[in-house]
This record gives sequence, C-alpha cells and structure tokens, in this order.
Amino acid sequence: MTRRARRHLNIQYDSIFDAVEHEDLDAVQRILDQPGTQDDLNEVTSNGLVPLDIAVLTNNISMASLLMNAGARDNHQFNEGNWDMHLTTLVSKATQKIAELLELRTETSEADFYSKTRELRTWRFRQKLYKQMKAAFENAHVPDSPEKVYLSVIGSTSLRVTFQEPARSSTLIITRYKVEWSYTETFESTVGAATVEDLKTLQYAIEGLNTGTLYHVRVSAYNVKGWGPAKVSTPPCANPSSWKECADVKLRQKDQSQAVQKLLEQIKAPHHRSFFLETCTVHTPSKKLSVSRSLKYLFQNTSKFVKTLQRGVYLAAIFFYKENILVTNEDQIPIVEIDSSCSGSDMQEFLWFSKLSCMWKDIQWLQQGMNSALSSSSSVLQTRQKMLLAVSQLQSALGTQDLGQVHFEPIKDKLGNVLILTIKELRPSQVLENVRWIALSKLHNYRKSVSAFESFTALDMLFMTLKDKLDYHLRVNQALPPGLYLGYLKLCSSVDQIKVLVPYRVPNVLCHTKIRDNKNVSREEWEWLRNVSSLTDSIATEGNTGSSLCSFLDGLRTAVKSLLQQLDMALGQAADFRLYTQEVLEFGREVSFLLLLPPSDDVCSAPGQDGHPSGFLTLPLQIFELVHFSTYEQELFSKYCQTSILLELDSLLSQQALREAIDDTELIEAKEKHGQVTDLIQQLDDIWREVRWITDVLQYARYRQPPTGTPLCWILEISSIMEVNEKPESVTDHVNSTASSPVDDRKRERPDCKEITDEDDVFWPMERDCDLKLSLSSDQLVWMDPQRSEYHHSRTSIVMDTDSKNPLQHVDLHRGQHRYKGADREFHSTGSLEFTERTLKEASVYKFWSQPGSMDEGTEEFDREGPYSFTSEIVQHISLPGCSLVEWIKTSQET
Repeated sequence: MTRRARRHLNIQYDSIFDAVEHEDLDAVQRILDQPGTQDDLNEVTSNGLVPLDIAVLTNNISMASLLMNAGARDNHQFNEGNWDMHLTTLVSKATQKIAELLELRTETSEADFYSKTRELRTWRFRQKLYKQMKAAFENAHVPDSPEKVYLSVIGSTSLRVTFQEPARSSTLIITRYKVEWSYTETFESTVGAATVEDLKTLQYAIEGLNTGTLYHVRVSAYNVKGWGPAKVSTPPCANPSSWKECADVKLRQKDQSQAVQKLLEQIKAPHHRSFFLETCTVHTPSKKLSVSRSLKYLFQNTSKFVKTLQRGVYLAAIFFYKENILVTNEDQIPIVEIDSSCSGSDMQEFLWFSKLSCMWKDIQWLQQGMNSALSSSSSVLQTRQKMLLAVSQLQSALGTQDLGQVHFEPIKDKLGNVLILTIKELRPSQVLENVRWIALSKLHNYRKSVSAFESFTALDMLFMTLKDKLDYHLRVNQALPPGLYLGYLKLCSSVDQIKVLVPYRVPNVLCHTKIRDNKNVSREEWEWLRNVSSLTDSIATEGNTGSSLCSFLDGLRTAVKSLLQQLDMALGQAADFRLYTQEVLEFGREVSFLLLLPPSDDVCSAPGQDGHPSGFLTLPLQIFELVHFSTYEQELFSKYCQTSILLELDSLLSQQALREAIDDTELIEAKEKHGQVTDLIQQLDDIWREVRWITDVLQYARYRQPPTGTPLCWILEISSIMEVNEKPESVTDHVNSTASSPVDDRKRERPDCKEITDEDDVFWPMERDCDLKLSLSSDQLVWMDPQRSEYHHSRTSIVMDTDSKNPLQHVDLHRGQHRYKGADREFHSTGSLEFTERTLKEASVYKFWSQPGSMDEGTEEFDREGPYSFTSEIVQHISLPGCSLVEWIKTSQET
C-alpha cells in the first residue's frame, strides 16, 4: 500500500474498530493486510468493546468471519448479565454525549460549529449502532446444540471429536465451542475441558489420555447470550487404543533414519579403514588416464552437449517451468554421453544411478574415491566411473549441481540408443549456464520438422512424450491427504521385470480409495476385522447403529465398492478377495493403509496379461519403492541411498584389492577391510528390512496353504451376485492360517530356510503360466540392496586364475555357485527374489551397457547373474584367497 493510500485510509478510519463500526469490509481487509495489524485485533477500546463484538452484535456474518479468520476473539470480560448492563450504559452514554454537543454547538464560534457538528454526527451514528446491538442482544437466545458430533480414536492416548454448527440459527454468531470429557455419562465430574476458538476447522484432539480407559465426550456452543445445551458425541464414548496393542507380529521400528545416520557417520569416521575414503584424498589421476583424456579432447567438438545419438547410452537433463523448458543455444535438450556402446538393458545399473540422485553434490568426491579403480578390469566399476563422469560434465556445463529426479524409465530406440532422463522444476529466476527458455510447443514442432517419420530415435520419442513425463514428475512426489485408505495389490510381469499397478494421478502408492480422515485403526476395529468369521458377524455389527464398529464397517464396504469400480471390476469378481490382516501399513505420520488382496494365484499376472484399466499405469517394483519411500520417508531414503552407494563402491574396491594382493601383508589387510565392509552392509540390510513392507505383503499374498486374510465375502454380501455360492473357509481354519503365516515367522524370528516349500514362491507367476525364458533375472529385480549384484564378484574375482592347473580351487568355486542355486525360487529374509540357474543364465543377455572385450569378460556373465544379498550370512561362504599371489605362484611352479 502506498503512503498516499495509507494517508487516505487514516482520514477515513482512525483504526480497524472504526472500519468495523461502519461495516466497510474492504477497508477492514486492507487494514488487516498491513503488517502488525493482527496484534491490535483483540485490544479493548475505551468503550469496553473489541472489533469482533461489533460484528457479532450486528450479526454481520461476513465481517465476523473475516475478523475470526485473522485471529480476532470475542470479549471475555462480560457474561450474559454484564452484556445487558454494558450495552444499556453505552446507549445512555451516547444519548448524553449528543445532548452535550447540541448544547455546546449553539455557544461556539463558526469554526468550532463545524467541528462539533461532525462530532455530533459520529455520536448519533454510535447511538443508533448501540441501540441496534442492544435490541439484537435482547431478542437473541443461546445457541442450539452442535450438529454431527462424532468421536473417533486417533491413537493409543488420544481421541478426536468433530462437530458442525447448530442447524437452527440463534440470530447471533457463535464465537466458540466447549469440549468436555468425563469418565461417566452423567458428567457429574469432568476429567477435562477445552475451548475451541479457531472456527476454521470444527474439531478438537483430546490428548494425554489413559490407554484403554473409557471416556464420554460432549460439545456445546457459545454466543454472547451464553453457553447452549451440550450435545453428546456419537458414539457416546470411546477408549484410546491402537491396532498395535493387539498385533500378533513384531512391529516395525520407527525413526530408522537415525540408525542409518549413525551408520553413515561410522562409514565416514577416520577410524573406518575404507578403500574408498583413503582414495578420496588422491586428487591427481594416473598418467595413463591423463594422456588418454588429453588425446580424446583433441578430437572433441567445441560444444559441451551431444546433438545426435549414435548407438550409446546418454544422459539428458530436463529443466522446466510450467509450459517452458530449458534448451541449449542450438535448441537442443542438454545431453551428454555416458557410454559409446550399448548392449541391452540392466535394471541394476539404472537403479544405482537412481540412488545417485541423492548425492548430486558429492559427485566430485565420489570420482576421487574411485581413482584407484581407474585401471580396474571390472565392467561394473568402469560403468560407475562413466556414470559419474557424465554427471560431472553435465553439472559443469550447466553450472548447477542439482539435476533433479531420475525418471523411472529410460528411453530406448531400435537403433540401440538408451536415454536416461533427470527432471527438475526450475524457477525462471534461477539462471543456468549455456541454456535458455523456450516454449515446449515450439520445441516439439521443431523436432517434428527435422525428424524422419519412419525412424524415430530416442530423442524423438522423448519430445513426443515429454509432456506426459513432466506431468508424471509433478505428481510423483505428492503425498496423500491424511487418512485411512484401502489399497489394492496387483503385480504384472513382463519380459524383463515385475511391475506394480499404481494410479496415474498418485504413482507413489498402490491403487487406493479413502475410507476416512482418521488414519488410526483402533484395537476394537482391528480385533473385529481379524476375528470376523462369517457374513452373519458383519450383519450383526451393521445392526448396531451408532457404534464405532458400525461406522468402520460402513466405511470399509463403501471403500471396497469404490475401489472395485475404479478397477473396472464387478463385485462378483472379487468373491475370492481377502483383506490383509497382518498389520496396518503406515506411510509417514499421516497416512495408513488396509490392503485388499486378490487370490494367491492372481496376485501377479503372467506375461502378456498385464492389461490394466484406464487411469492406471505399471511401475517396475524397484522404481515403485524408490518413489514411494522418497515421498513418505524422504529423510530416511536419502540417507539410505548415500550409505548404500558408499558401501557398494567400497565393496567393489575391497574385492579388487583382494584380487591384486601381492604378498601376505596386503592379503591380510585386504581381508580385514573386506570383512569390515561386509559387516556394515549387513547392518544396513537389517535396518532396511525393517522399513520395506512390500516384500512381507507379497509373501503373505502368495501364501496358499491355506489362504490367509479375512475373506471379502465375510464383509460384503457377494453370494447373491454370484451364480455359484462357495462355502467360505471356517473360522478355525482362518485363525490357524493367520497364526502360521510366513509373515508371522518373519516378524518373530528369521530362521535359515534350508528346505524350499510352496510358501517360498512369493508372488511370481506359476511355471504353467509363463515360460522360463520370459522370467526375470534377479539382477533386474533386486532393489536397493547395493551389494546384491556384486556378491558374485567376490566369488569369482577373488580366485586368482580359473584356468590354472589347480583344479580343486576351480571346482570349489562352482560347487559354491550351485550350492546357492539349488532352489527354483526362494524368498530370503532380505526380500531378494530368486530364480533357477538356467533362468539366470538365459536372462544374462539383458545387460545395460558393458565394455566390449573387457579383461573380466569370461567371468562377467556370472557376475551379472548373482542374486544374493551381500549380507554377513552369505559372506561366510565366500572363498577368500587362502594365500598371497607370490605363494600361489611358487606353489604352481613346484607342482
């Protein structure tokens, strides 16, 4: 507001009180917009009133709402009797003031006459206003009881009461509500009471209660005439509780971010003897690398970005704002090359790169840490080095470190190009180097004019789908509103990966619909859901109108029908569905899920049967976990990715040190460091196991002997829709199956699985449903166990020479390999998903990119196959070198 306008405002109204008196809503809004005005809203004037009193007693609803939303409160100095007396005094004072001014005006000069006339006009206005207020007070009555007073359990020590304004107007505005709670229904003595003055949301959370104690609650409304009659809540009482109090499984630990942070600090501590950290102090690359780089730069183009794709792996940075996008001076998306060769796809490498997005600012530090691996023969280390180099080049060219979030799906074309995308929303005020803004529509039209229609490259495909990718990016990190939801678990298998069905509008959670705003499931509700034994129980609960269980059942039934309608599925098709009754899934602090599961054989559809209704899409299982945890456990996930990347690189370097050990001293030191890294990996794996919920749900969903969970036909009447009525499982079988489910065993204790049973087939399609040639390699299915793909490196690379004349060492190696691959499909406690050795070898052709003719080409195929998590249990079986390289050569010469 300008100085002139403020001066004009002050001439009209000396204060917000004067503006309220004149019912000038716009002037009040302008005054409230000024800084510091809110502090004067509740100051009592010389006439004993506050601004809200004027608005309330004149029944100016718009003015009262504006003031209360700004923080105004009513006058607590007066009760009903005092208000009547005070208003009478104000009218009398105004009448007396008018009489005095009339008398003085006849005795004053002409100049004072006009001044007294203005003052007289003001007091006549106030006299009229006070009479109006007094009449409104005399004709008003106390407010009626609030409507729709609902009581809900929101925790083990808290309740929440929600209510609405009385249905019948009391002619005066309600300014506050009172919530009372007591041990008895008569409220002879109250345990506590609270006043609700913030009327934006009519609710109150009663906290600090005793778990399991029954509390009665009522609510009453107030206006200047006094408190109206109280309304008892529905249900009339409730006891604070949570489903966790009666859970039969070990509860997941919360705040695991602190544990990961301690582990990360331990890794970075000076006493931690890490190959990676020791190498980070080295800043000068080797002579060989310097020469190769200098020669390469002689033949490089002056442009820092790639213009055309030529059969390789590339990294593109997408920066956008609304309908605009950043491009280079040549109207190109900023793209750099990662690798000039590409031979298929490897999900494991892409997932590692996705985790790298949590460490954009540490790219240079990571590059320095890998200096010792510049001459490594491991294609994995070479690939990671190329990734880091490409990111570093892109950051340097753009002048920014934060490249945004990695898009869940690389773009591949028939020419052999793979394009990885990072996407970030950028404000126009943020300036980057060597780029400029351009409208997305112009860029799309330009690409259409220069591209041949019959041969679309990955870059053309990017421009054709860029709008959809930007829309996905805007939605992927949007958390659900607080509440309890019903989710649906459905997986779809493709040629090279397993995918999760998710809604297009919120791709970071399963298909879902909302049950209610209260996320807590009480002990009473959870026990009923687990113990219901037939449809008769549900019908009996439905008849108990007004109870919390009846409300829970109604919300659950409505949610089931809504969810099936979203999935374009008839109710009769869900006859064999069941509810997940092991735990209530909690995402963050405000969202919780109940799960609806299809029959065990239908949890995952076979290849070619992955069609889904409109409004949904499928995400790879690992990518789904990435976007899910980055949304609901952002701090934990970021720290986990950083710790995982450091430990993985250190594990690779320690394995390299084992291979390159010359004498016994180096061998002993390498073994010691390798063991230390292995222990840290095991600790991280244990922490992450507590967080991951989807692997436990999948194992539960695929448990078939007998089926687990509460059948949906016991909640909803489905038999009338079906042509054939099947007798549901008895309650005895249901209770027994729940008690002996594999998830219970996981929660209570994790014994080593020596014998593979039918339960170990977690969620994969049956062999009768799909050919093994279409199965996934475990390398493409394991998510966020960084060493899982590298365990086999330690089994092959530490052997000095597989072609040596010492056959026992070579035989032991393969004996160890087959010992871990004897089972067709085995679900380990780490959540890794196993396949047969034949399947793994068939899937080994699907690689992301690799260096042709690398030194470890003979062992790389098995390097890519290994499915096992790099845990301490597995490391016990690793065949580390028994002697140094020097002693081994001497032994070979003697033989």
